[in-house]
Amino acid sequence: MHQRFCILFLATFVLLPVHGEPAHYRTPGKGSTLRKQLLDTVRIPAKKHFGQPVVFKVDTLRATDNWAFFVGQAIQPNGTATDYTKSEDYTKDPEVTQTAVKAGILYGGVVALLKKEEGNWKMIAVMYDATTVDWLDWEQHFGAPKNLITDR
Repeated sequence: MHQRFCILFLATFVLLPVHGEPAHYRTPGKGSTLRKQLLDTVRIPAKKHFGQPVVFKVDTLRATDNWAFFVGQAIQPNGTATDYTKSEDYTKDPEVTQTAVKAGILYGGVVALLKKEEGNWKMIAVMYDATTVDWLDWEQHFGAPKNLITDR
């Protein structure tokens, strides 16, 4: 009896999924439908923020079935840096924006967390030109799978 209990006890912990276990993510390849869907989801608000059409230099793109994490740089479709004179920041405060561009603080950086809801990708959180790594708590704050963001 004791032996059966031990086997059942061990089997329960081995076979049950563990809460917060690492995500099995993939990196959608160039030209894939998933990659296009994810980047288009990020692109719409980025276009508004930067005040111009943008494409992305992708540094990190990880996706599970329902979550995705993106780190990259927004650039103009011709490959040049975004023109900050067209950005929301410039409209609000041109002097501060010009100073930040000269200092290299504004570089077109985009970090985004996406979630699939009702079959569509939605941007849950975004940071532009981040100078801190505030996205490190997004796993805990938004319930994203462990290691999707930090890859540890």
